[in-house]
Amino acid sequence: MKRHREQKTVPFTADQMFDLITDVEQYPSFIPWCERIAVTEEWEEGGIRYMTASMTASFKVYRETVHTRVAMDRAQHEVTVDYLDGPFKHLHNVWTFTDRPDRGDCLIDFYIEFEFRSRVLQLAITPVFSEAVHRMVRAFDDRARTMYD
Repeated sequence: MKRHREQKTVPFTADQMFDLITDVEQYPSFIPWCERIAVTEEWEEGGIRYMTASMTASFKVYRETVHTRVAMDRAQHEVTVDYLDGPFKHLHNVWTFTDRPDRGDCLIDFYIEFEFRSRVLQLAITPVFSEAVHRMVRAFDDRARTMYD
């Protein structure tokens, strides 16, 4: 199973970054390989918002749709994504946003772990995975600068 953690400091608030990450319908407009997002269900339970969503992603010759369950905990500034169906055997990722008022910024902590069902797909994606995650985090950072600067 492949695991990756990335931290980044941005000059925005945890609320702003939480809002940006949870606005999933906008992903196709700024995430390079995201073709389409469809939210299929939304609900709230115990103060946490949930959704099920499908994302179609294209990367080189691969085009896959992933179905996930997303938990959005505004009070904790945490977004957790868990796999429901698609090309993975396992997928789990967590975004956590921490305000740092003494510095006037926010620390983003992104963690992801995954394993594809297909060994061929796993072998094809693994060598470029870290760069893909860096590009995705940069895309969110660029989007935040466009929206909040």
